[in-house]
Formats: sequence, C-alpha cells, structure tokens
Amino acid sequence: MNPELDIVRPHVRQLLKRAGWKEREIHEEENVTTGQIDIRLARLAIVETKSPVSADREHYLRLHLQQARRYHKAEQDISFLIVTDGRNHYVEDMRNWHIERLWSLPSRTHLEALLEDPSALQDGYILIYKDLYKCQFEAIPTAVQGLFEGRPRLLLQMATGTGKGRVAAEALKEMNRIIWEREDRRLSALFLVDRDNLETQAVDELNHWLRGVDVKVKDINQRGRREVLVTTIQTMYNRYRSTPFHTHYFDLIIVDEAHRSVHGALWREVVEFFDCPQVGMTATPPRFADDATIDYFGDPIYIYDYEDGVHDELLAPAIIHRVKTNVDKNGLVWNDTLYKSEDFEVSIHVDNRDKVIVDYYEEHFYGRKALVYAASSRHVESLFDKFNEMFARHGREYRVEFVLSAIESPKARQALIDEFRDPNSNLAILVNLNILTAGFNFPELDLLFMARYTRHKSLYIQMKGRGTRKAYDDEGNLIKDRFTMVDFVNVTEWEEKEFLPHYPNGAEYNPADDDPMTDPPAPGPMPEADVQVGIAELEIYDPFAVLETEEEDELTQLQREIAEVQKALAETRQQYLDSAAHVKELESQLVAEQEARRTAMRQGFTGLVQTLQTVSPFMPITEDLLLRANPVLDPVEALNDAFGVTYDSIQGHIDAVLREE
Repeated sequence: MNPELDIVRPHVRQLLKRAGWKEREIHEEENVTTGQIDIRLARLAIVETKSPVSADREHYLRLHLQQARRYHKAEQDISFLIVTDGRNHYVEDMRNWHIERLWSLPSRTHLEALLEDPSALQDGYILIYKDLYKCQFEAIPTAVQGLFEGRPRLLLQMATGTGKGRVAAEALKEMNRIIWEREDRRLSALFLVDRDNLETQAVDELNHWLRGVDVKVKDINQRGRREVLVTTIQTMYNRYRSTPFHTHYFDLIIVDEAHRSVHGALWREVVEFFDCPQVGMTATPPRFADDATIDYFGDPIYIYDYEDGVHDELLAPAIIHRVKTNVDKNGLVWNDTLYKSEDFEVSIHVDNRDKVIVDYYEEHFYGRKALVYAASSRHVESLFDKFNEMFARHGREYRVEFVLSAIESPKARQALIDEFRDPNSNLAILVNLNILTAGFNFPELDLLFMARYTRHKSLYIQMKGRGTRKAYDDEGNLIKDRFTMVDFVNVTEWEEKEFLPHYPNGAEYNPADDDPMTDPPAPGPMPEADVQVGIAELEIYDPFAVLETEEEDELTQLQREIAEVQKALAETRQQYLDSAAHVKELESQLVAEQEARRTAMRQGFTGLVQTLQTVSPFMPITEDLLLRANPVLDPVEALNDAFGVTYDSIQGHIDAVLREE
C-alpha cells in the first residue's frame, strides 16, 4: 500500500475541490520528461503529495520541494510549487524562490492573486486584497498567524472606519478552511457584539464577506450548529443557559468592542467557559480605558489608530469648534455650590445653556444632519424641546428625535436610526445618551455636537468615531472628506493630552470610576439655575484652513524667493550690459590706437624706404613689401622680416653679376 497514492492524494484532491478548483483544472499523475507530476493545477502550480508527517517534523516537509523542482524543469511556465501531506502545506514561488508555509491549500483565486503580486503572501496567508485597505492588508495575516500559532487570546486595535469587520471575516474564513481540511467539518464560531442593535449590522457585514458561510442570529427554538453565531453576551447568558453547549462547542470567539465587553463577571463567566481561541477587537486604545482589556487579551498584536488613518487618507480629519459659554468658562455658583462643565445636566440643569447650543446649530449648521451627545436623560429631553421649538419657528422643515435605551424598544430605536441615515428624510437631529457611541455606521454623517462631558478618553474616541469615516457615492466619488465636532464641554482636549494616571494626592486613578461607560441611572430631582448664558470664547481649528494657510505661506515665501532671484538676475544682467559697454569702449579705443599706430608706421616706412633705396638701389624694397611682411610691428621689425623675403633676390642679383664678369 502506498500511503501517498492511496490516502493523501485523494484527500488532497478533495481539499482542492473544496477550495474551488474545478475537475478539469486538476490533472493527476502527469508524465513529463523529468518524471511524473502528482497533481498539476491548471498552468499555475505543481503539487507534490507526501506521507503525513508528525508535528515535530512538519518543517522537513518543505525539503520535498526539491522533487517538484525537478518536474518544474519540464514545465517552466508554471509559477508555483506546492508540497503537502494533506494537513501541512508549503509553497515556493519560482519567480523569486521564496518558500513559505501555507495555513490551507490555496484556491485558484488565491494563486492568481499571488501571481499578480508576490507580496500577497503574508505569514502563511495569501491575501486577495482587492479593495483592501493598507491596515487590513497588514492586520489580516497578523491575526491569522496568531491564531494558527496557537495563541489563546489576541487583541486588534483598529480605529473606527478602518474595516475591523473585514479583518474578522477573513480570520473566520481561513479558520473555516483549516477546520474543513483537518477535521472534515464546518467552522463553529461565536461573534459577540456589545449591544442588541449591532447584531443585524454584524450579520449583514459578515454575510457580505463570508459568501457560503452560514452567519445568523440564532433563535432559541433553532437546533443544530451554526457556522457563525452572532449575539450579545446577555443573550448568551440569559437565553442559552439551557442549550447543551460544551466547552469545545466553538472553534473561535470574536469579541467586538472588547474594551467594553471585558467588564463584569457575567462576561467572563460566558467566554471563559469555552476552550477555544478568542480575538478581541476594539477601536479604543486599551491604555485609555483601563488595564482589564490588556489583562485579559494581552497587548494588541496590531495597532492602527485614527492618526494613522488620517495620514493614509483613509479617515476624515476633524474640524473642531470649541465653544465656551460663560458658565463653562467661569463655573456657576448656585445655592452656595460651585458647578463646572462636568456637573451641568448631571448635577444641575441650566436651561439657557441648552438654548445657546441650539442657537449655535441654527446660526452655523441649520439643516445639516447632526448627532448630539447629551449628558443625562433630563438633558436629552431639554435638548429635544429646544431643537423642536427652533424647527417649529422655521415651519418644521426639519425635525428632531431622540434615542434612549430605557424608553424605546430595540426595534423602534433601530427604525429611528435607519430614518436618520436616510438622505431623503427630514430627520436632521438625533439626540442620544450613550446609545450611538459605538457600532453606529453612517459614513455620510459629518456633524457631531458634544454636549456630554467625559473624563474617559476611550468614550471620547468612540463618540468621535461616528464621524471619522469618509463617504462615497454609488459611482465611487468622494462626497465627504471631513467632519465637524462642535464641543461645548471641552471634551476635545483629549486631542492634545492624556488623562492623568494618578489623582493629585497620588492615589490610583481609574476614569471609569467617575465616568461609567453604561447608561447612568435616572437622576433624581435636579436643581435648575436660571442665569444668563452666552458664548464667552470660540476657537475653531480647521486643519484644511491651516493647510491652506500653510500653502499660502509657502506660496508667499516661494514668490518672495522668486522675486529675489529675479532681482539678482536683473542686477546680473545690468552688470553684464555694463561690462559689455565697457568692452565695446575698450575695443573702440584699441581700434583707434591701432589705426594711429598704422599711420605712424606708414610714415616711418616711407622715410625708411626712401633711405634704403638711396643706399641700396638694387634691393626691391617698397613700403607695401614691409607692410606685408609685418603689418603691426614697428619699422625695424618689419625691415627684419622683409630681409627674409628679399634675401634671395639680393643673392640672385650678386650671382648674375659674377657670371657676367
């Protein structure tokens, strides 16, 4: 019995079909000039099947790529070599001889992606990265590698709007492929969301990326295993205690909004019951929340924050309006008690302050959709009344609604949220209390009103995250590249500083002690202060205006430098012209001097010729002869040159006289 032929190869063939390879693309036992290929996948890969190896000898499997290389000599147009024992796989890219382990056998789509870009192979995972963000391209293989290295808990920190759902879907997809390969069954995973209104949203997103995987919110009456079960921790605890779960029921647990979920004994009782890897996902840096997240999941294995997203032009930068009323700036003394920003609408109600908030919207942003964060149930009611009165003065062209977990049913609340998202709806203002701080996806939203103070930077990041996504129309055109935060409680100070790690007296500081992440209890009777309120300070930070100013400053500086260069060129040109005029003047002087010299020479030559003709009448010396001999020298040098011309004539005359004698 040949285990490679009789066991491994049929199993590999089955795995390849599960990966999507068609029957006509899988060619077995193909003879070539250098041997017999076990399996050829179209014209993309040669697959060499080997006997199963033990866990401590997995790395030796790659040595069998040498045999596949021999077959490749006869099939050099094929780019990839794969060796597998049906559980462990290695691939070699023959274009660069790069060898790497694969967590699962690749589909045709995977190999074509790798053929197009060799960098698609990352840490054992081939990324089909069409439409992937840079951060997803980095996070997905990091998460997959962590899972298959056997780490029990992982934490991914990615800013809101950077596609954590896609990362989770890819991890689930690869986990499903591995389990299908190794255990011949489908994945069973638990996806925990923080709130009930996020269940449907999570199911829709996962279904979009996990085609062919059963993703559902499981009903209590349904039986049987779901591949991906999406639910809240409360549902898992309250509704499924009677379900016969066992510790190995799930292969993977993904925890959304992990920084919120880790709190409380209820959560730990549920998740710690299951013996499987757990992946926490959060947009909030754990160091800004508390140590519980890191204590449970460990330090993040991947970090991509808001600033990274803005730098990569993935997320929208914020325009910040810091509006300080006189009572926020100076505090308010009422009944011998000093109240500050953090006390307003929690410990005391200042009605005129809410009027200032609404007036600011009316003056600067009327008609734009805005999400308003309130500080308490009483504050929600007050803001709702003020916005409602303002819209009534304008003929109710727009309207306001509010969401409170203690009042509406989840279904009614979701209906309001859906209407708010509708661009054709006249619902312009949605006031909320701790409901829409996380998991609320509305990319087109570009206006946030911060009327709720918090010492908790993690909560601030969550609230801010509702506006950080960029938005595109159906044709892919960018329709939102920035958003505005109007801050009435100076909560945007978190943009510039961290919270103090200790109280002034040195005691340990936990912001969550003072600023719970869950809905605060309904307040009792609240004193109301009837005081005059107005805007004392207004500061607007607009990064686009800053950029434009910087560009204008750079342009002005460039124009200044150009002007200086032009001035220098003009001065240089003038110097050149002056030099040229001077040279011309010198040339004129030289010509005049030469002409005067010639005149003097001619006069000297005339006298010299007459003298020479008198002394030596037989020498044919003329004035023209002297000038031809040397037209620029003095007469003496000209005469010397002339002798060289007339010597033969003189010698010939003497010879002729002697012959006659």
